[in-house]
Amino acid sequence: MRRLGERPLTGAQKQKRHRERLKARLAEADSLKAREQAVGGDILAVIAFYRDLLRELGASAQEAEQIAGGPGFQDDIVALLRLRGQAALDALRRPPPSAGTSLLARLQGAR
Repeated sequence: MRRLGERPLTGAQKQKRHRERLKARLAEADSLKAREQAVGGDILAVIAFYRDLLRELGASAQEAEQIAGGPGFQDDIVALLRLRGQAALDALRRPPPSAGTSLLARLQGAR
């Protein structure tokens, strides 16, 4: 059981901490969704979105500008999305394992 100070946390305290963390995550997701909707499809807006995201992660204004304005930024995004899309397609097209296969064979097939 986790302790806070000398006494262990009660169930109500654990629930309260969980709700607070969940609310913070939801607020952050709503913030990012609002920015994404404001961005639209314009590449300059995507760069601004990325710059804002870097600022949220703790980058200084100069660091965020240097990273977001760097060469190859759009190429990196396209390459990453292409890799994720290919992996998703491969996973979708892969036939499901038969019930008689061993765990070792399934793990080797996943590689």
